[in-house]
Amino acid sequence: MPAFKPPKFTETKPEDLPRDPLGDATGWSFKTLEHGQNTFPAAIEATDAEGRSCLYVPMDFAGKIGRWVKPES
Repeated sequence: MPAFKPPKFTETKPEDLPRDPLGDATGWSFKTLEHGQNTFPAAIEATDAEGRSCLYVPMDFAGKIGRWVKPES
């Protein structure tokens, strides 16, 4: 399966970001896009009840999936 190539993005205005006023994901939908060799989704699209969406793409470091670790203060 070909590697997922995210499209180029422009900055999103705060008012265009998906919202969850009740904090319970009512009306939200989630869709996984292309899966890699370890069945890890290449991206997840989240859409709120009003149709605003965002795309979550895993971080990649030298070909390996990573995650952000909050620095200790």
